[in-house]
Amino acid sequence: QGIFCVCRMPKRRADGLPVSAESDTRPCRHVLVMENIQDPSNMGNVLRTAEALGVRHLALVGACCDVYAPKVLRGSMGAVFRVGIRRFETAEDCLKVLHAENITSLAAVPDSAATPITTIPFETGNWAVWIGNEGNGLPETVAAACDRRVTIPMHGTIESLNAAMAAGIILWEVQRTAQDQNGGQ
Repeated sequence: QGIFCVCRMPKRRADGLPVSAESDTRPCRHVLVMENIQDPSNMGNVLRTAEALGVRHLALVGACCDVYAPKVLRGSMGAVFRVGIRRFETAEDCLKVLHAENITSLAAVPDSAATPITTIPFETGNWAVWIGNEGNGLPETVAAACDRRVTIPMHGTIESLNAAMAAGIILWEVQRTAQDQNGGQ
């Protein structure tokens, strides 16, 4: 495709938001945490979906792919420049920050014994939903360190979903619940 332009990396505030988002004074209520996501297409799709559904904060934990890789940039359709992204070396580091900010962590797991995502009251409180690696999901130690385990109710013999698909469904549920509480706004 050739080179369209050359630009500088966006400046970010301490909370991870782009500098251009400074006028946005809404508090951080919902965070999507992606742990060890390696597929650039998944990352781009997640960023695009997060922006489309109003989630302004993503946390990337561990060995996630480069959010400025060509496939991520293409898939995100520019969302990578508009969504706040914070990187953490370890899950423990991220959990400490979330706990200090009074954000409840939910581990998304493919387990029918976990709480259905459709029953979480996203309209109240502050929530972080953790999505794990494409091949392995969340490590058991991370899921155990989260406040609760949640799952997407599924039918048939399917055991799990693609990381980007799971993130999209969960983000839709977060947005849908908030809209219901605010009268469809």
